Amino acid sequence: MATIDRLIILIGSASFTVRFAIFILLSAVVVVLFSFLCDLGYGFSFLTWTTSKAYLGLLLIVTLIGGLFGAINFPKVSRP
Repeated sequence: MATIDRLIILIGSASFTVRFAIFILLSAVVVVLFSFLCDLGYGFSFLTWTTSKAYLGLLLIVTLIGGLFGAINFPKVSRP
């Protein structure tokens, strides 16, 4: 539990740019996992990772919005 608290303090005390980069990476991981599940036949199998450029553009937009949302809404923490 102390490790999670330290992580929250570390992320919360970082600048907006660093928080944005962290949440972009987290959003990208979720998007890639969703895409692989779609390729395996779970969910929307017609939206494949390699055949639809529009789908890739949509994934990029979702990733950017997820990163921005996470960076804005993560609580700002001052180090003790």
